[in-house]
Amino acid sequence: MELPAQLSSVVPNNEPLQLDALRDHLQQQQQQQQQQQQQQQQQQQQQQQQQQQQQQQQQQQQQQQQQQQQQQQQRKLSD
Repeated sequence: MELPAQLSSVVPNNEPLQLDALRDHLQQQQQQQQQQQQQQQQQQQQQQQQQQQQQQQQQQQQQQQQQQQQQQQQRKLSD
């Protein structure tokens, strides 16, 4: 089995043990990267949820304002 030039420079003796170690190392790196990506996605989701909550709060405030306006109008009518 012939190794690409890059690998053979990293693994000079072409020993199976070194190849195994290299493969394990690469797999670990991939796993770490995937975990980091998942964490970033979770953070983004949390931010989106916070934004949605803020929007809901704003809507509630608008509803309260509308109710107050209606009450004021009713008072004027009764006067």
